[in-house]
Amino acid sequence: MVLVHLNHRLVQMCLRLLRAEVWAQDDVKKLHRVTVRAVPDTLIDGPAVVVISRLVVTGGNHHRLHEELTVAGGYLGDKAFRREEGVTKAQQWLDQAKPLTAADSLFEAIRVRFDRAQSAILQAIDARSKDRLKFLTNTLQSRKQQEVADIGSVLDELEKAIQLELKKDQQPAQLSLFSEDERTQLRRDTAALEARLARIPVERQQEAEAIETRYAKLNDRTFPVAVIFLVPESAVQGGAA
Repeated sequence: MVLVHLNHRLVQMCLRLLRAEVWAQDDVKKLHRVTVRAVPDTLIDGPAVVVISRLVVTGGNHHRLHEELTVAGGYLGDKAFRREEGVTKAQQWLDQAKPLTAADSLFEAIRVRFDRAQSAILQAIDARSKDRLKFLTNTLQSRKQQEVADIGSVLDELEKAIQLELKKDQQPAQLSLFSEDERTQLRRDTAALEARLARIPVERQQEAEAIETRYAKLNDRTFPVAVIFLVPESAVQGGAA
């Protein structure tokens, strides 16, 4: 987890390999994006589906501000799909799901229901992303304010340091002992520090505006990554869907 938070190069390489495998063609990929699992009858009484998606939140200039995996699920009824509103409920399904080797007839029955409900399932995924974005809005606003405060603190420290250095240069020790080249260099250094000090207010405004632009116009993009079909354990034992 530490390496992930530090954006370590090894983590970046692993993510690149994962993304490449996710989007690889079916005839060459080694990572399967669809699976069937069994869930206790106390959780579901019929086929259900959980879709894991990659949510990317971007701001101004399409700058990526946040990325995470989301979970959206619902019930694959015989006639219609019904979204499970509780995210914790869908996660509970995954936590208690057990792998199984589904018979062709079982998988085909579930696939038919899934194909019929694709539009409703995509709407549920999009709704989940919108709900997540509402929650993330405050988090991103807090991060924006923190970035503005951080850059302000850095520039304040720089301003104080330059002012302190200029005070030292105004009263150099034994200036008369300096050579002409040394005095010229001292004047140049002082002029450079003064010019740098004069740019700080403009930089403070520019940095704040850049941060504001980066966090403006939040937009979410969702990319479904994996589909998990869930069936009650009794249905697996009975051989029905």
